[in-house]
Amino acid sequence: MSSPSVRKHLSEELLKFASREENQLIRSAINKKPQIVFLEDLKWLDDTILEMMAREHMPKRRFRRYNNAKNLAKARAIAKTKHDNFVRLNKMPGSKLGHIMETHVGQRIALDLPEVMQMIEKGEAYVVGSFSTAGELKKEIVAALVTRKSQKDFADSIAGRVDRGHGAGTGTPVSGLSVAQGTQAIAETLTPEQQKQFNDYVLKEANGLFESGEITAAEASMIESVIVDYKTVVDSSGRIQAEYIPFITFQDKYTNRKVDAPRERFVKDTVFKFFKNFINTELVHMEGSDSLKTLATKQVLEPLLLLDARNKNVKVKTSAKTKGRKKPGKGKAPSRKQTSKKSGVTKNKRAKGRPIKAARTASSPTSRPLLLITELNKHLPDRVRRNMQAPALVNRSGRFAESVKVTDIVQTPQGFPSIGYTYQKNPYEVFEMGSGDARWATPERDPRIIIDKSIREIAIEFALGRFYTRRT
Repeated sequence: MSSPSVRKHLSEELLKFASREENQLIRSAINKKPQIVFLEDLKWLDDTILEMMAREHMPKRRFRRYNNAKNLAKARAIAKTKHDNFVRLNKMPGSKLGHIMETHVGQRIALDLPEVMQMIEKGEAYVVGSFSTAGELKKEIVAALVTRKSQKDFADSIAGRVDRGHGAGTGTPVSGLSVAQGTQAIAETLTPEQQKQFNDYVLKEANGLFESGEITAAEASMIESVIVDYKTVVDSSGRIQAEYIPFITFQDKYTNRKVDAPRERFVKDTVFKFFKNFINTELVHMEGSDSLKTLATKQVLEPLLLLDARNKNVKVKTSAKTKGRKKPGKGKAPSRKQTSKKSGVTKNKRAKGRPIKAARTASSPTSRPLLLITELNKHLPDRVRRNMQAPALVNRSGRFAESVKVTDIVQTPQGFPSIGYTYQKNPYEVFEMGSGDARWATPERDPRIIIDKSIREIAIEFALGRFYTRRT
């Protein structure tokens, strides 16, 4: 059963993440990041002018739409200039082609968002240096296109009524980042089984609202995507991932502020209600949910267990139940003489039974391959993430690390363990030396090097000795 202190801590964290102040901090942080601007059409420009006419913010005249191929080509040419300038200022040393793939941001997009990279290649999306640069782009597009005599004087006003909306396509709006932070805060205190129960609870609640007609399919999808993929936007401390790249589309402010923004706030408020209900009703009934207490107990016992490991003739006995401290009372002091009663520490005498070598062989992890596979897979994703540092592959979304799995352990003819593993080959196989793409494959980036290193670091804890690894 979860302790009140854990529930109180989570409630306070959620209040913080749901606050307006936290949203402002998030917005300030992501506005300084490079942004992906989508320019699939110019519908936003037409919608803005039509709304201004309808609201009598500019004269009602016969309107010819700007959303056509000629104007779109002009807008994209302006965006391409901003995009090329970003590449020039951020390209990696030795780069000569002036391609977005020669920047760290471009490589992240290619790895984690291949569909977005395809849009960039087709000229439907562009990378700019910041949110303010996206604002400059918006103004330049409006100034270049709105040149008709009846509308030219309103160009600044039109640009001012075009919003830069975060969360385009598969992107995450600011409210979604707050939800991701809340999800992470809850998940980090739960066991894997409890995390699954938590996900199931939230998704069940969201599905119930969808079936009753209280939320739309789009809103249900927003909830599901953030709950399932929260690790791609926030780190273990609840901060926005350094690798997170915001998405932007231009929208008329009437749609963004009257439709999209309220919907995002509604989804955020709904999910935080789910979180609160989960903490107050579901979490309290979960077995073992006081994981913070468990961790504290482990820290106290760990030195004793290490003592046990280093001194084979000293045995430390632990119990799941702990007795309360006895009250001081009158009576004789305990005798210092040895008694026949058993104590927590046995005498230092030679152990009887099989030789140590035989005992170790019998309990060797390689004699229980299924158990070893389970243990390796439990620790492998985190270890791979830790080893993904430049100039090797760098952790962006967590997909590569989560895809690494040990599949089998067999014995070589010489008697050594051979550990087979796999990973998501599309798109990461492109970095393998010999079989990958020569443009990107280097010894440092080779996924096999990272995985082999990670397995060996974990294996040290099991005293495996000599062994081999192989990609299956």
